[in-house]
Amino acid sequence: MMCCCLLSLVIAGAYFYTNRGEFTAEIIPMNLIETFNPAEASGRSGAVKTDDYTALSKNVDVGIKFENTQDGLDIDEIIARRYIDDVKKQEKTIKKTDEPKMFKENAVSKIVFSGKDSEGINAVGENKVKLFYKQKLTGTEMELTPKDIAPIPIEEKELEETLGLQEKKVILLEPSLSKQEDKKTEISQDFVNKGYYMFFDGAGKLEELLGDDVIGDNREYHRVRLVPATRNGDNSQFKIVRKGDGVNIKDKFLGYVDTDSTTLPREVSLLDDETKSIVWEILEGSKTDYIRLRPVGNEGKFLMYDTSDDTTSANHKFVIQDIKNMTGLTYKCSYQSMDILLSVDTIEGDTYTKCTKT
Repeated sequence: MMCCCLLSLVIAGAYFYTNRGEFTAEIIPMNLIETFNPAEASGRSGAVKTDDYTALSKNVDVGIKFENTQDGLDIDEIIARRYIDDVKKQEKTIKKTDEPKMFKENAVSKIVFSGKDSEGINAVGENKVKLFYKQKLTGTEMELTPKDIAPIPIEEKELEETLGLQEKKVILLEPSLSKQEDKKTEISQDFVNKGYYMFFDGAGKLEELLGDDVIGDNREYHRVRLVPATRNGDNSQFKIVRKGDGVNIKDKFLGYVDTDSTTLPREVSLLDDETKSIVWEILEGSKTDYIRLRPVGNEGKFLMYDTSDDTTSANHKFVIQDIKNMTGLTYKCSYQSMDILLSVDTIEGDTYTKCTKT
């Protein structure tokens, strides 16, 4: 059984980029919107008891205002969801065919959940509006809004006050984190000290994919550890090592097989020579609890298991590849394998589905 303890460790202490380093859509949150409307306005609560907060919730709208980057949104739709105290309450889908302007470069747009459509919902609590989309290549759902976007708090008193409002009151709130601010934290010592099994999504376990590099049945030698790349320095950067026994079994580092080549794809394996080891950064994966790994300073270049050669599995190998080069069905499984699970428990083969190019 998979142990998904990774996320609690990584979120608390790892090197994160909300930009997941793929063909990613991106927006710039500008404001969170909270609008209190007069109870007597059309479609609102009307005269109700002051403590009927479900009825009074029809008087408040919540939403988000955002700006697209200069690249626009090369996606087919935006999925908007409203949460109250982390429970999903409403959802709507905005299709590009219906609202083409919302997807254009540098466009400024608003998505609002109206209280008129909130029948049976009590708005009291921390409201959040989150936006999502699906990748065209994999169909994986991705989040457009920052993971830790600020809540829109709604209090009972505010709903009660709508009974006496003469005109609507609009409140604009700042998002708590921008894409830029959501990037870095540090690796915690607890995260570094643990040994992890590495599982590449749709491909398999590190020790199996490396074939004859497996060391017997001692599971301890199938684990990898994260080692800070510098002493007393930036511990957001690290090397990946499979520890030996200090006698007959050497430590092996995840590094480049070649010496000087910069041509991609560039093969990676576990090597005795630490000087060839790669200094890594952790990025957020496209799936919950999964991460991605890239060499420090190499924007858009990631570790993956390359299965693009359909003719012989002997040519399948770990590589660093530029995500821009991975288009079409040929690279579907390589692309999927960029998502990596680190688990303190072993990962059994029957717990995942092998990727197929269909």
